[in-house]
Amino acid sequence: MDKVITTDKKRTTLIILIGLAVCIIATLIISFAVAGGNDEKLQKQLDLGNKYLEEMDYEQALVAFEAALDINPMNADAYLGIVEVYIRTNEFEKALEIAKEGYEATGDERLKEKIDMIEKGDIFASNGWAMRQSCYDAEGKLLYYYQFTYNLKGQKDSVTRCDANGSEIEHLELDYDEEGRELVSYGTQDDDGMIRMIKYTFEYDNNTTRTIHHDGISDVVDWYEENEISEDGKVMHSVRYSADGIVQNSYDHEYDESGNMIKLFQYDAKGNLEIYYIFTYDNRGNNVLQQCYRADGELLHYTENIYDENGNVLEWRVYDGDGKLESVDSFETGKE
Repeated sequence: MDKVITTDKKRTTLIILIGLAVCIIATLIISFAVAGGNDEKLQKQLDLGNKYLEEMDYEQALVAFEAALDINPMNADAYLGIVEVYIRTNEFEKALEIAKEGYEATGDERLKEKIDMIEKGDIFASNGWAMRQSCYDAEGKLLYYYQFTYNLKGQKDSVTRCDANGSEIEHLELDYDEEGRELVSYGTQDDDGMIRMIKYTFEYDNNTTRTIHHDGISDVVDWYEENEISEDGKVMHSVRYSADGIVQNSYDHEYDESGNMIKLFQYDAKGNLEIYYIFTYDNRGNNVLQQCYRADGELLHYTENIYDENGNVLEWRVYDGDGKLESVDSFETGKE
């Protein structure tokens, strides 16, 4: 009798254990299925966000990346996508806020890089577009900055220059022809406190191009410049004229065998040399030094260009003729 009871207990225990094991396995299967489903949903939203970014549909890209973040609040790629949307729409304060929030949540170093880039003030989209570039004086004080927008072909379609307080100094809108050549740029310019409308038009004729500067309201021509272009597309000679066709200045360009401009000469209306520039390059073709001289050979100022190992400009350092640092333009290259 005791053996029967013992056997029944063992059988009952075994059944219970088997039941528990089945429940655990079922739970795990369901959990993995849910997790797998969430992963698929997450990736779908991330892919959608990147697709809309490429199409420059920033409103829908934001919706997709925010949906991805709802699925997984710890996903760094979703945060990066939202930051990218705000960078491309020139909403840099929002981009910084999201980058900080994402870095705190995920600890992802890519978000820290975005924070550093935005705080520095030279801001690039992940595809390399310059969205904002800043100019500082020798003490590191912000002087002014540029902001850019782009069209669907990746061409700049607006350029805005602002002072250190964010007040607009100059704004230009740009239009292009089917070959990607600039046709018209127009906008506003702060001329000693007075906002004036400005307009540039561009004409192309075989080996000559013409840039025409107009008053933006009356459309009257202020001046124009004609450029002689070589067969390989280099500007060889330029002449700037007043509205009535009188020569104001002219310029000659010289190039080395690699196609780098090595000298630029500026002449007055009578053809007398006023100033000239000498350009120096490193062994990778980067322009590392630009020197400006009077006609008599006196050095007026020079600019040193600093590059990273990939040939991206990091800084422009401007010095006077005595070697005193006057200003620094700093750039942070875009990173994925």
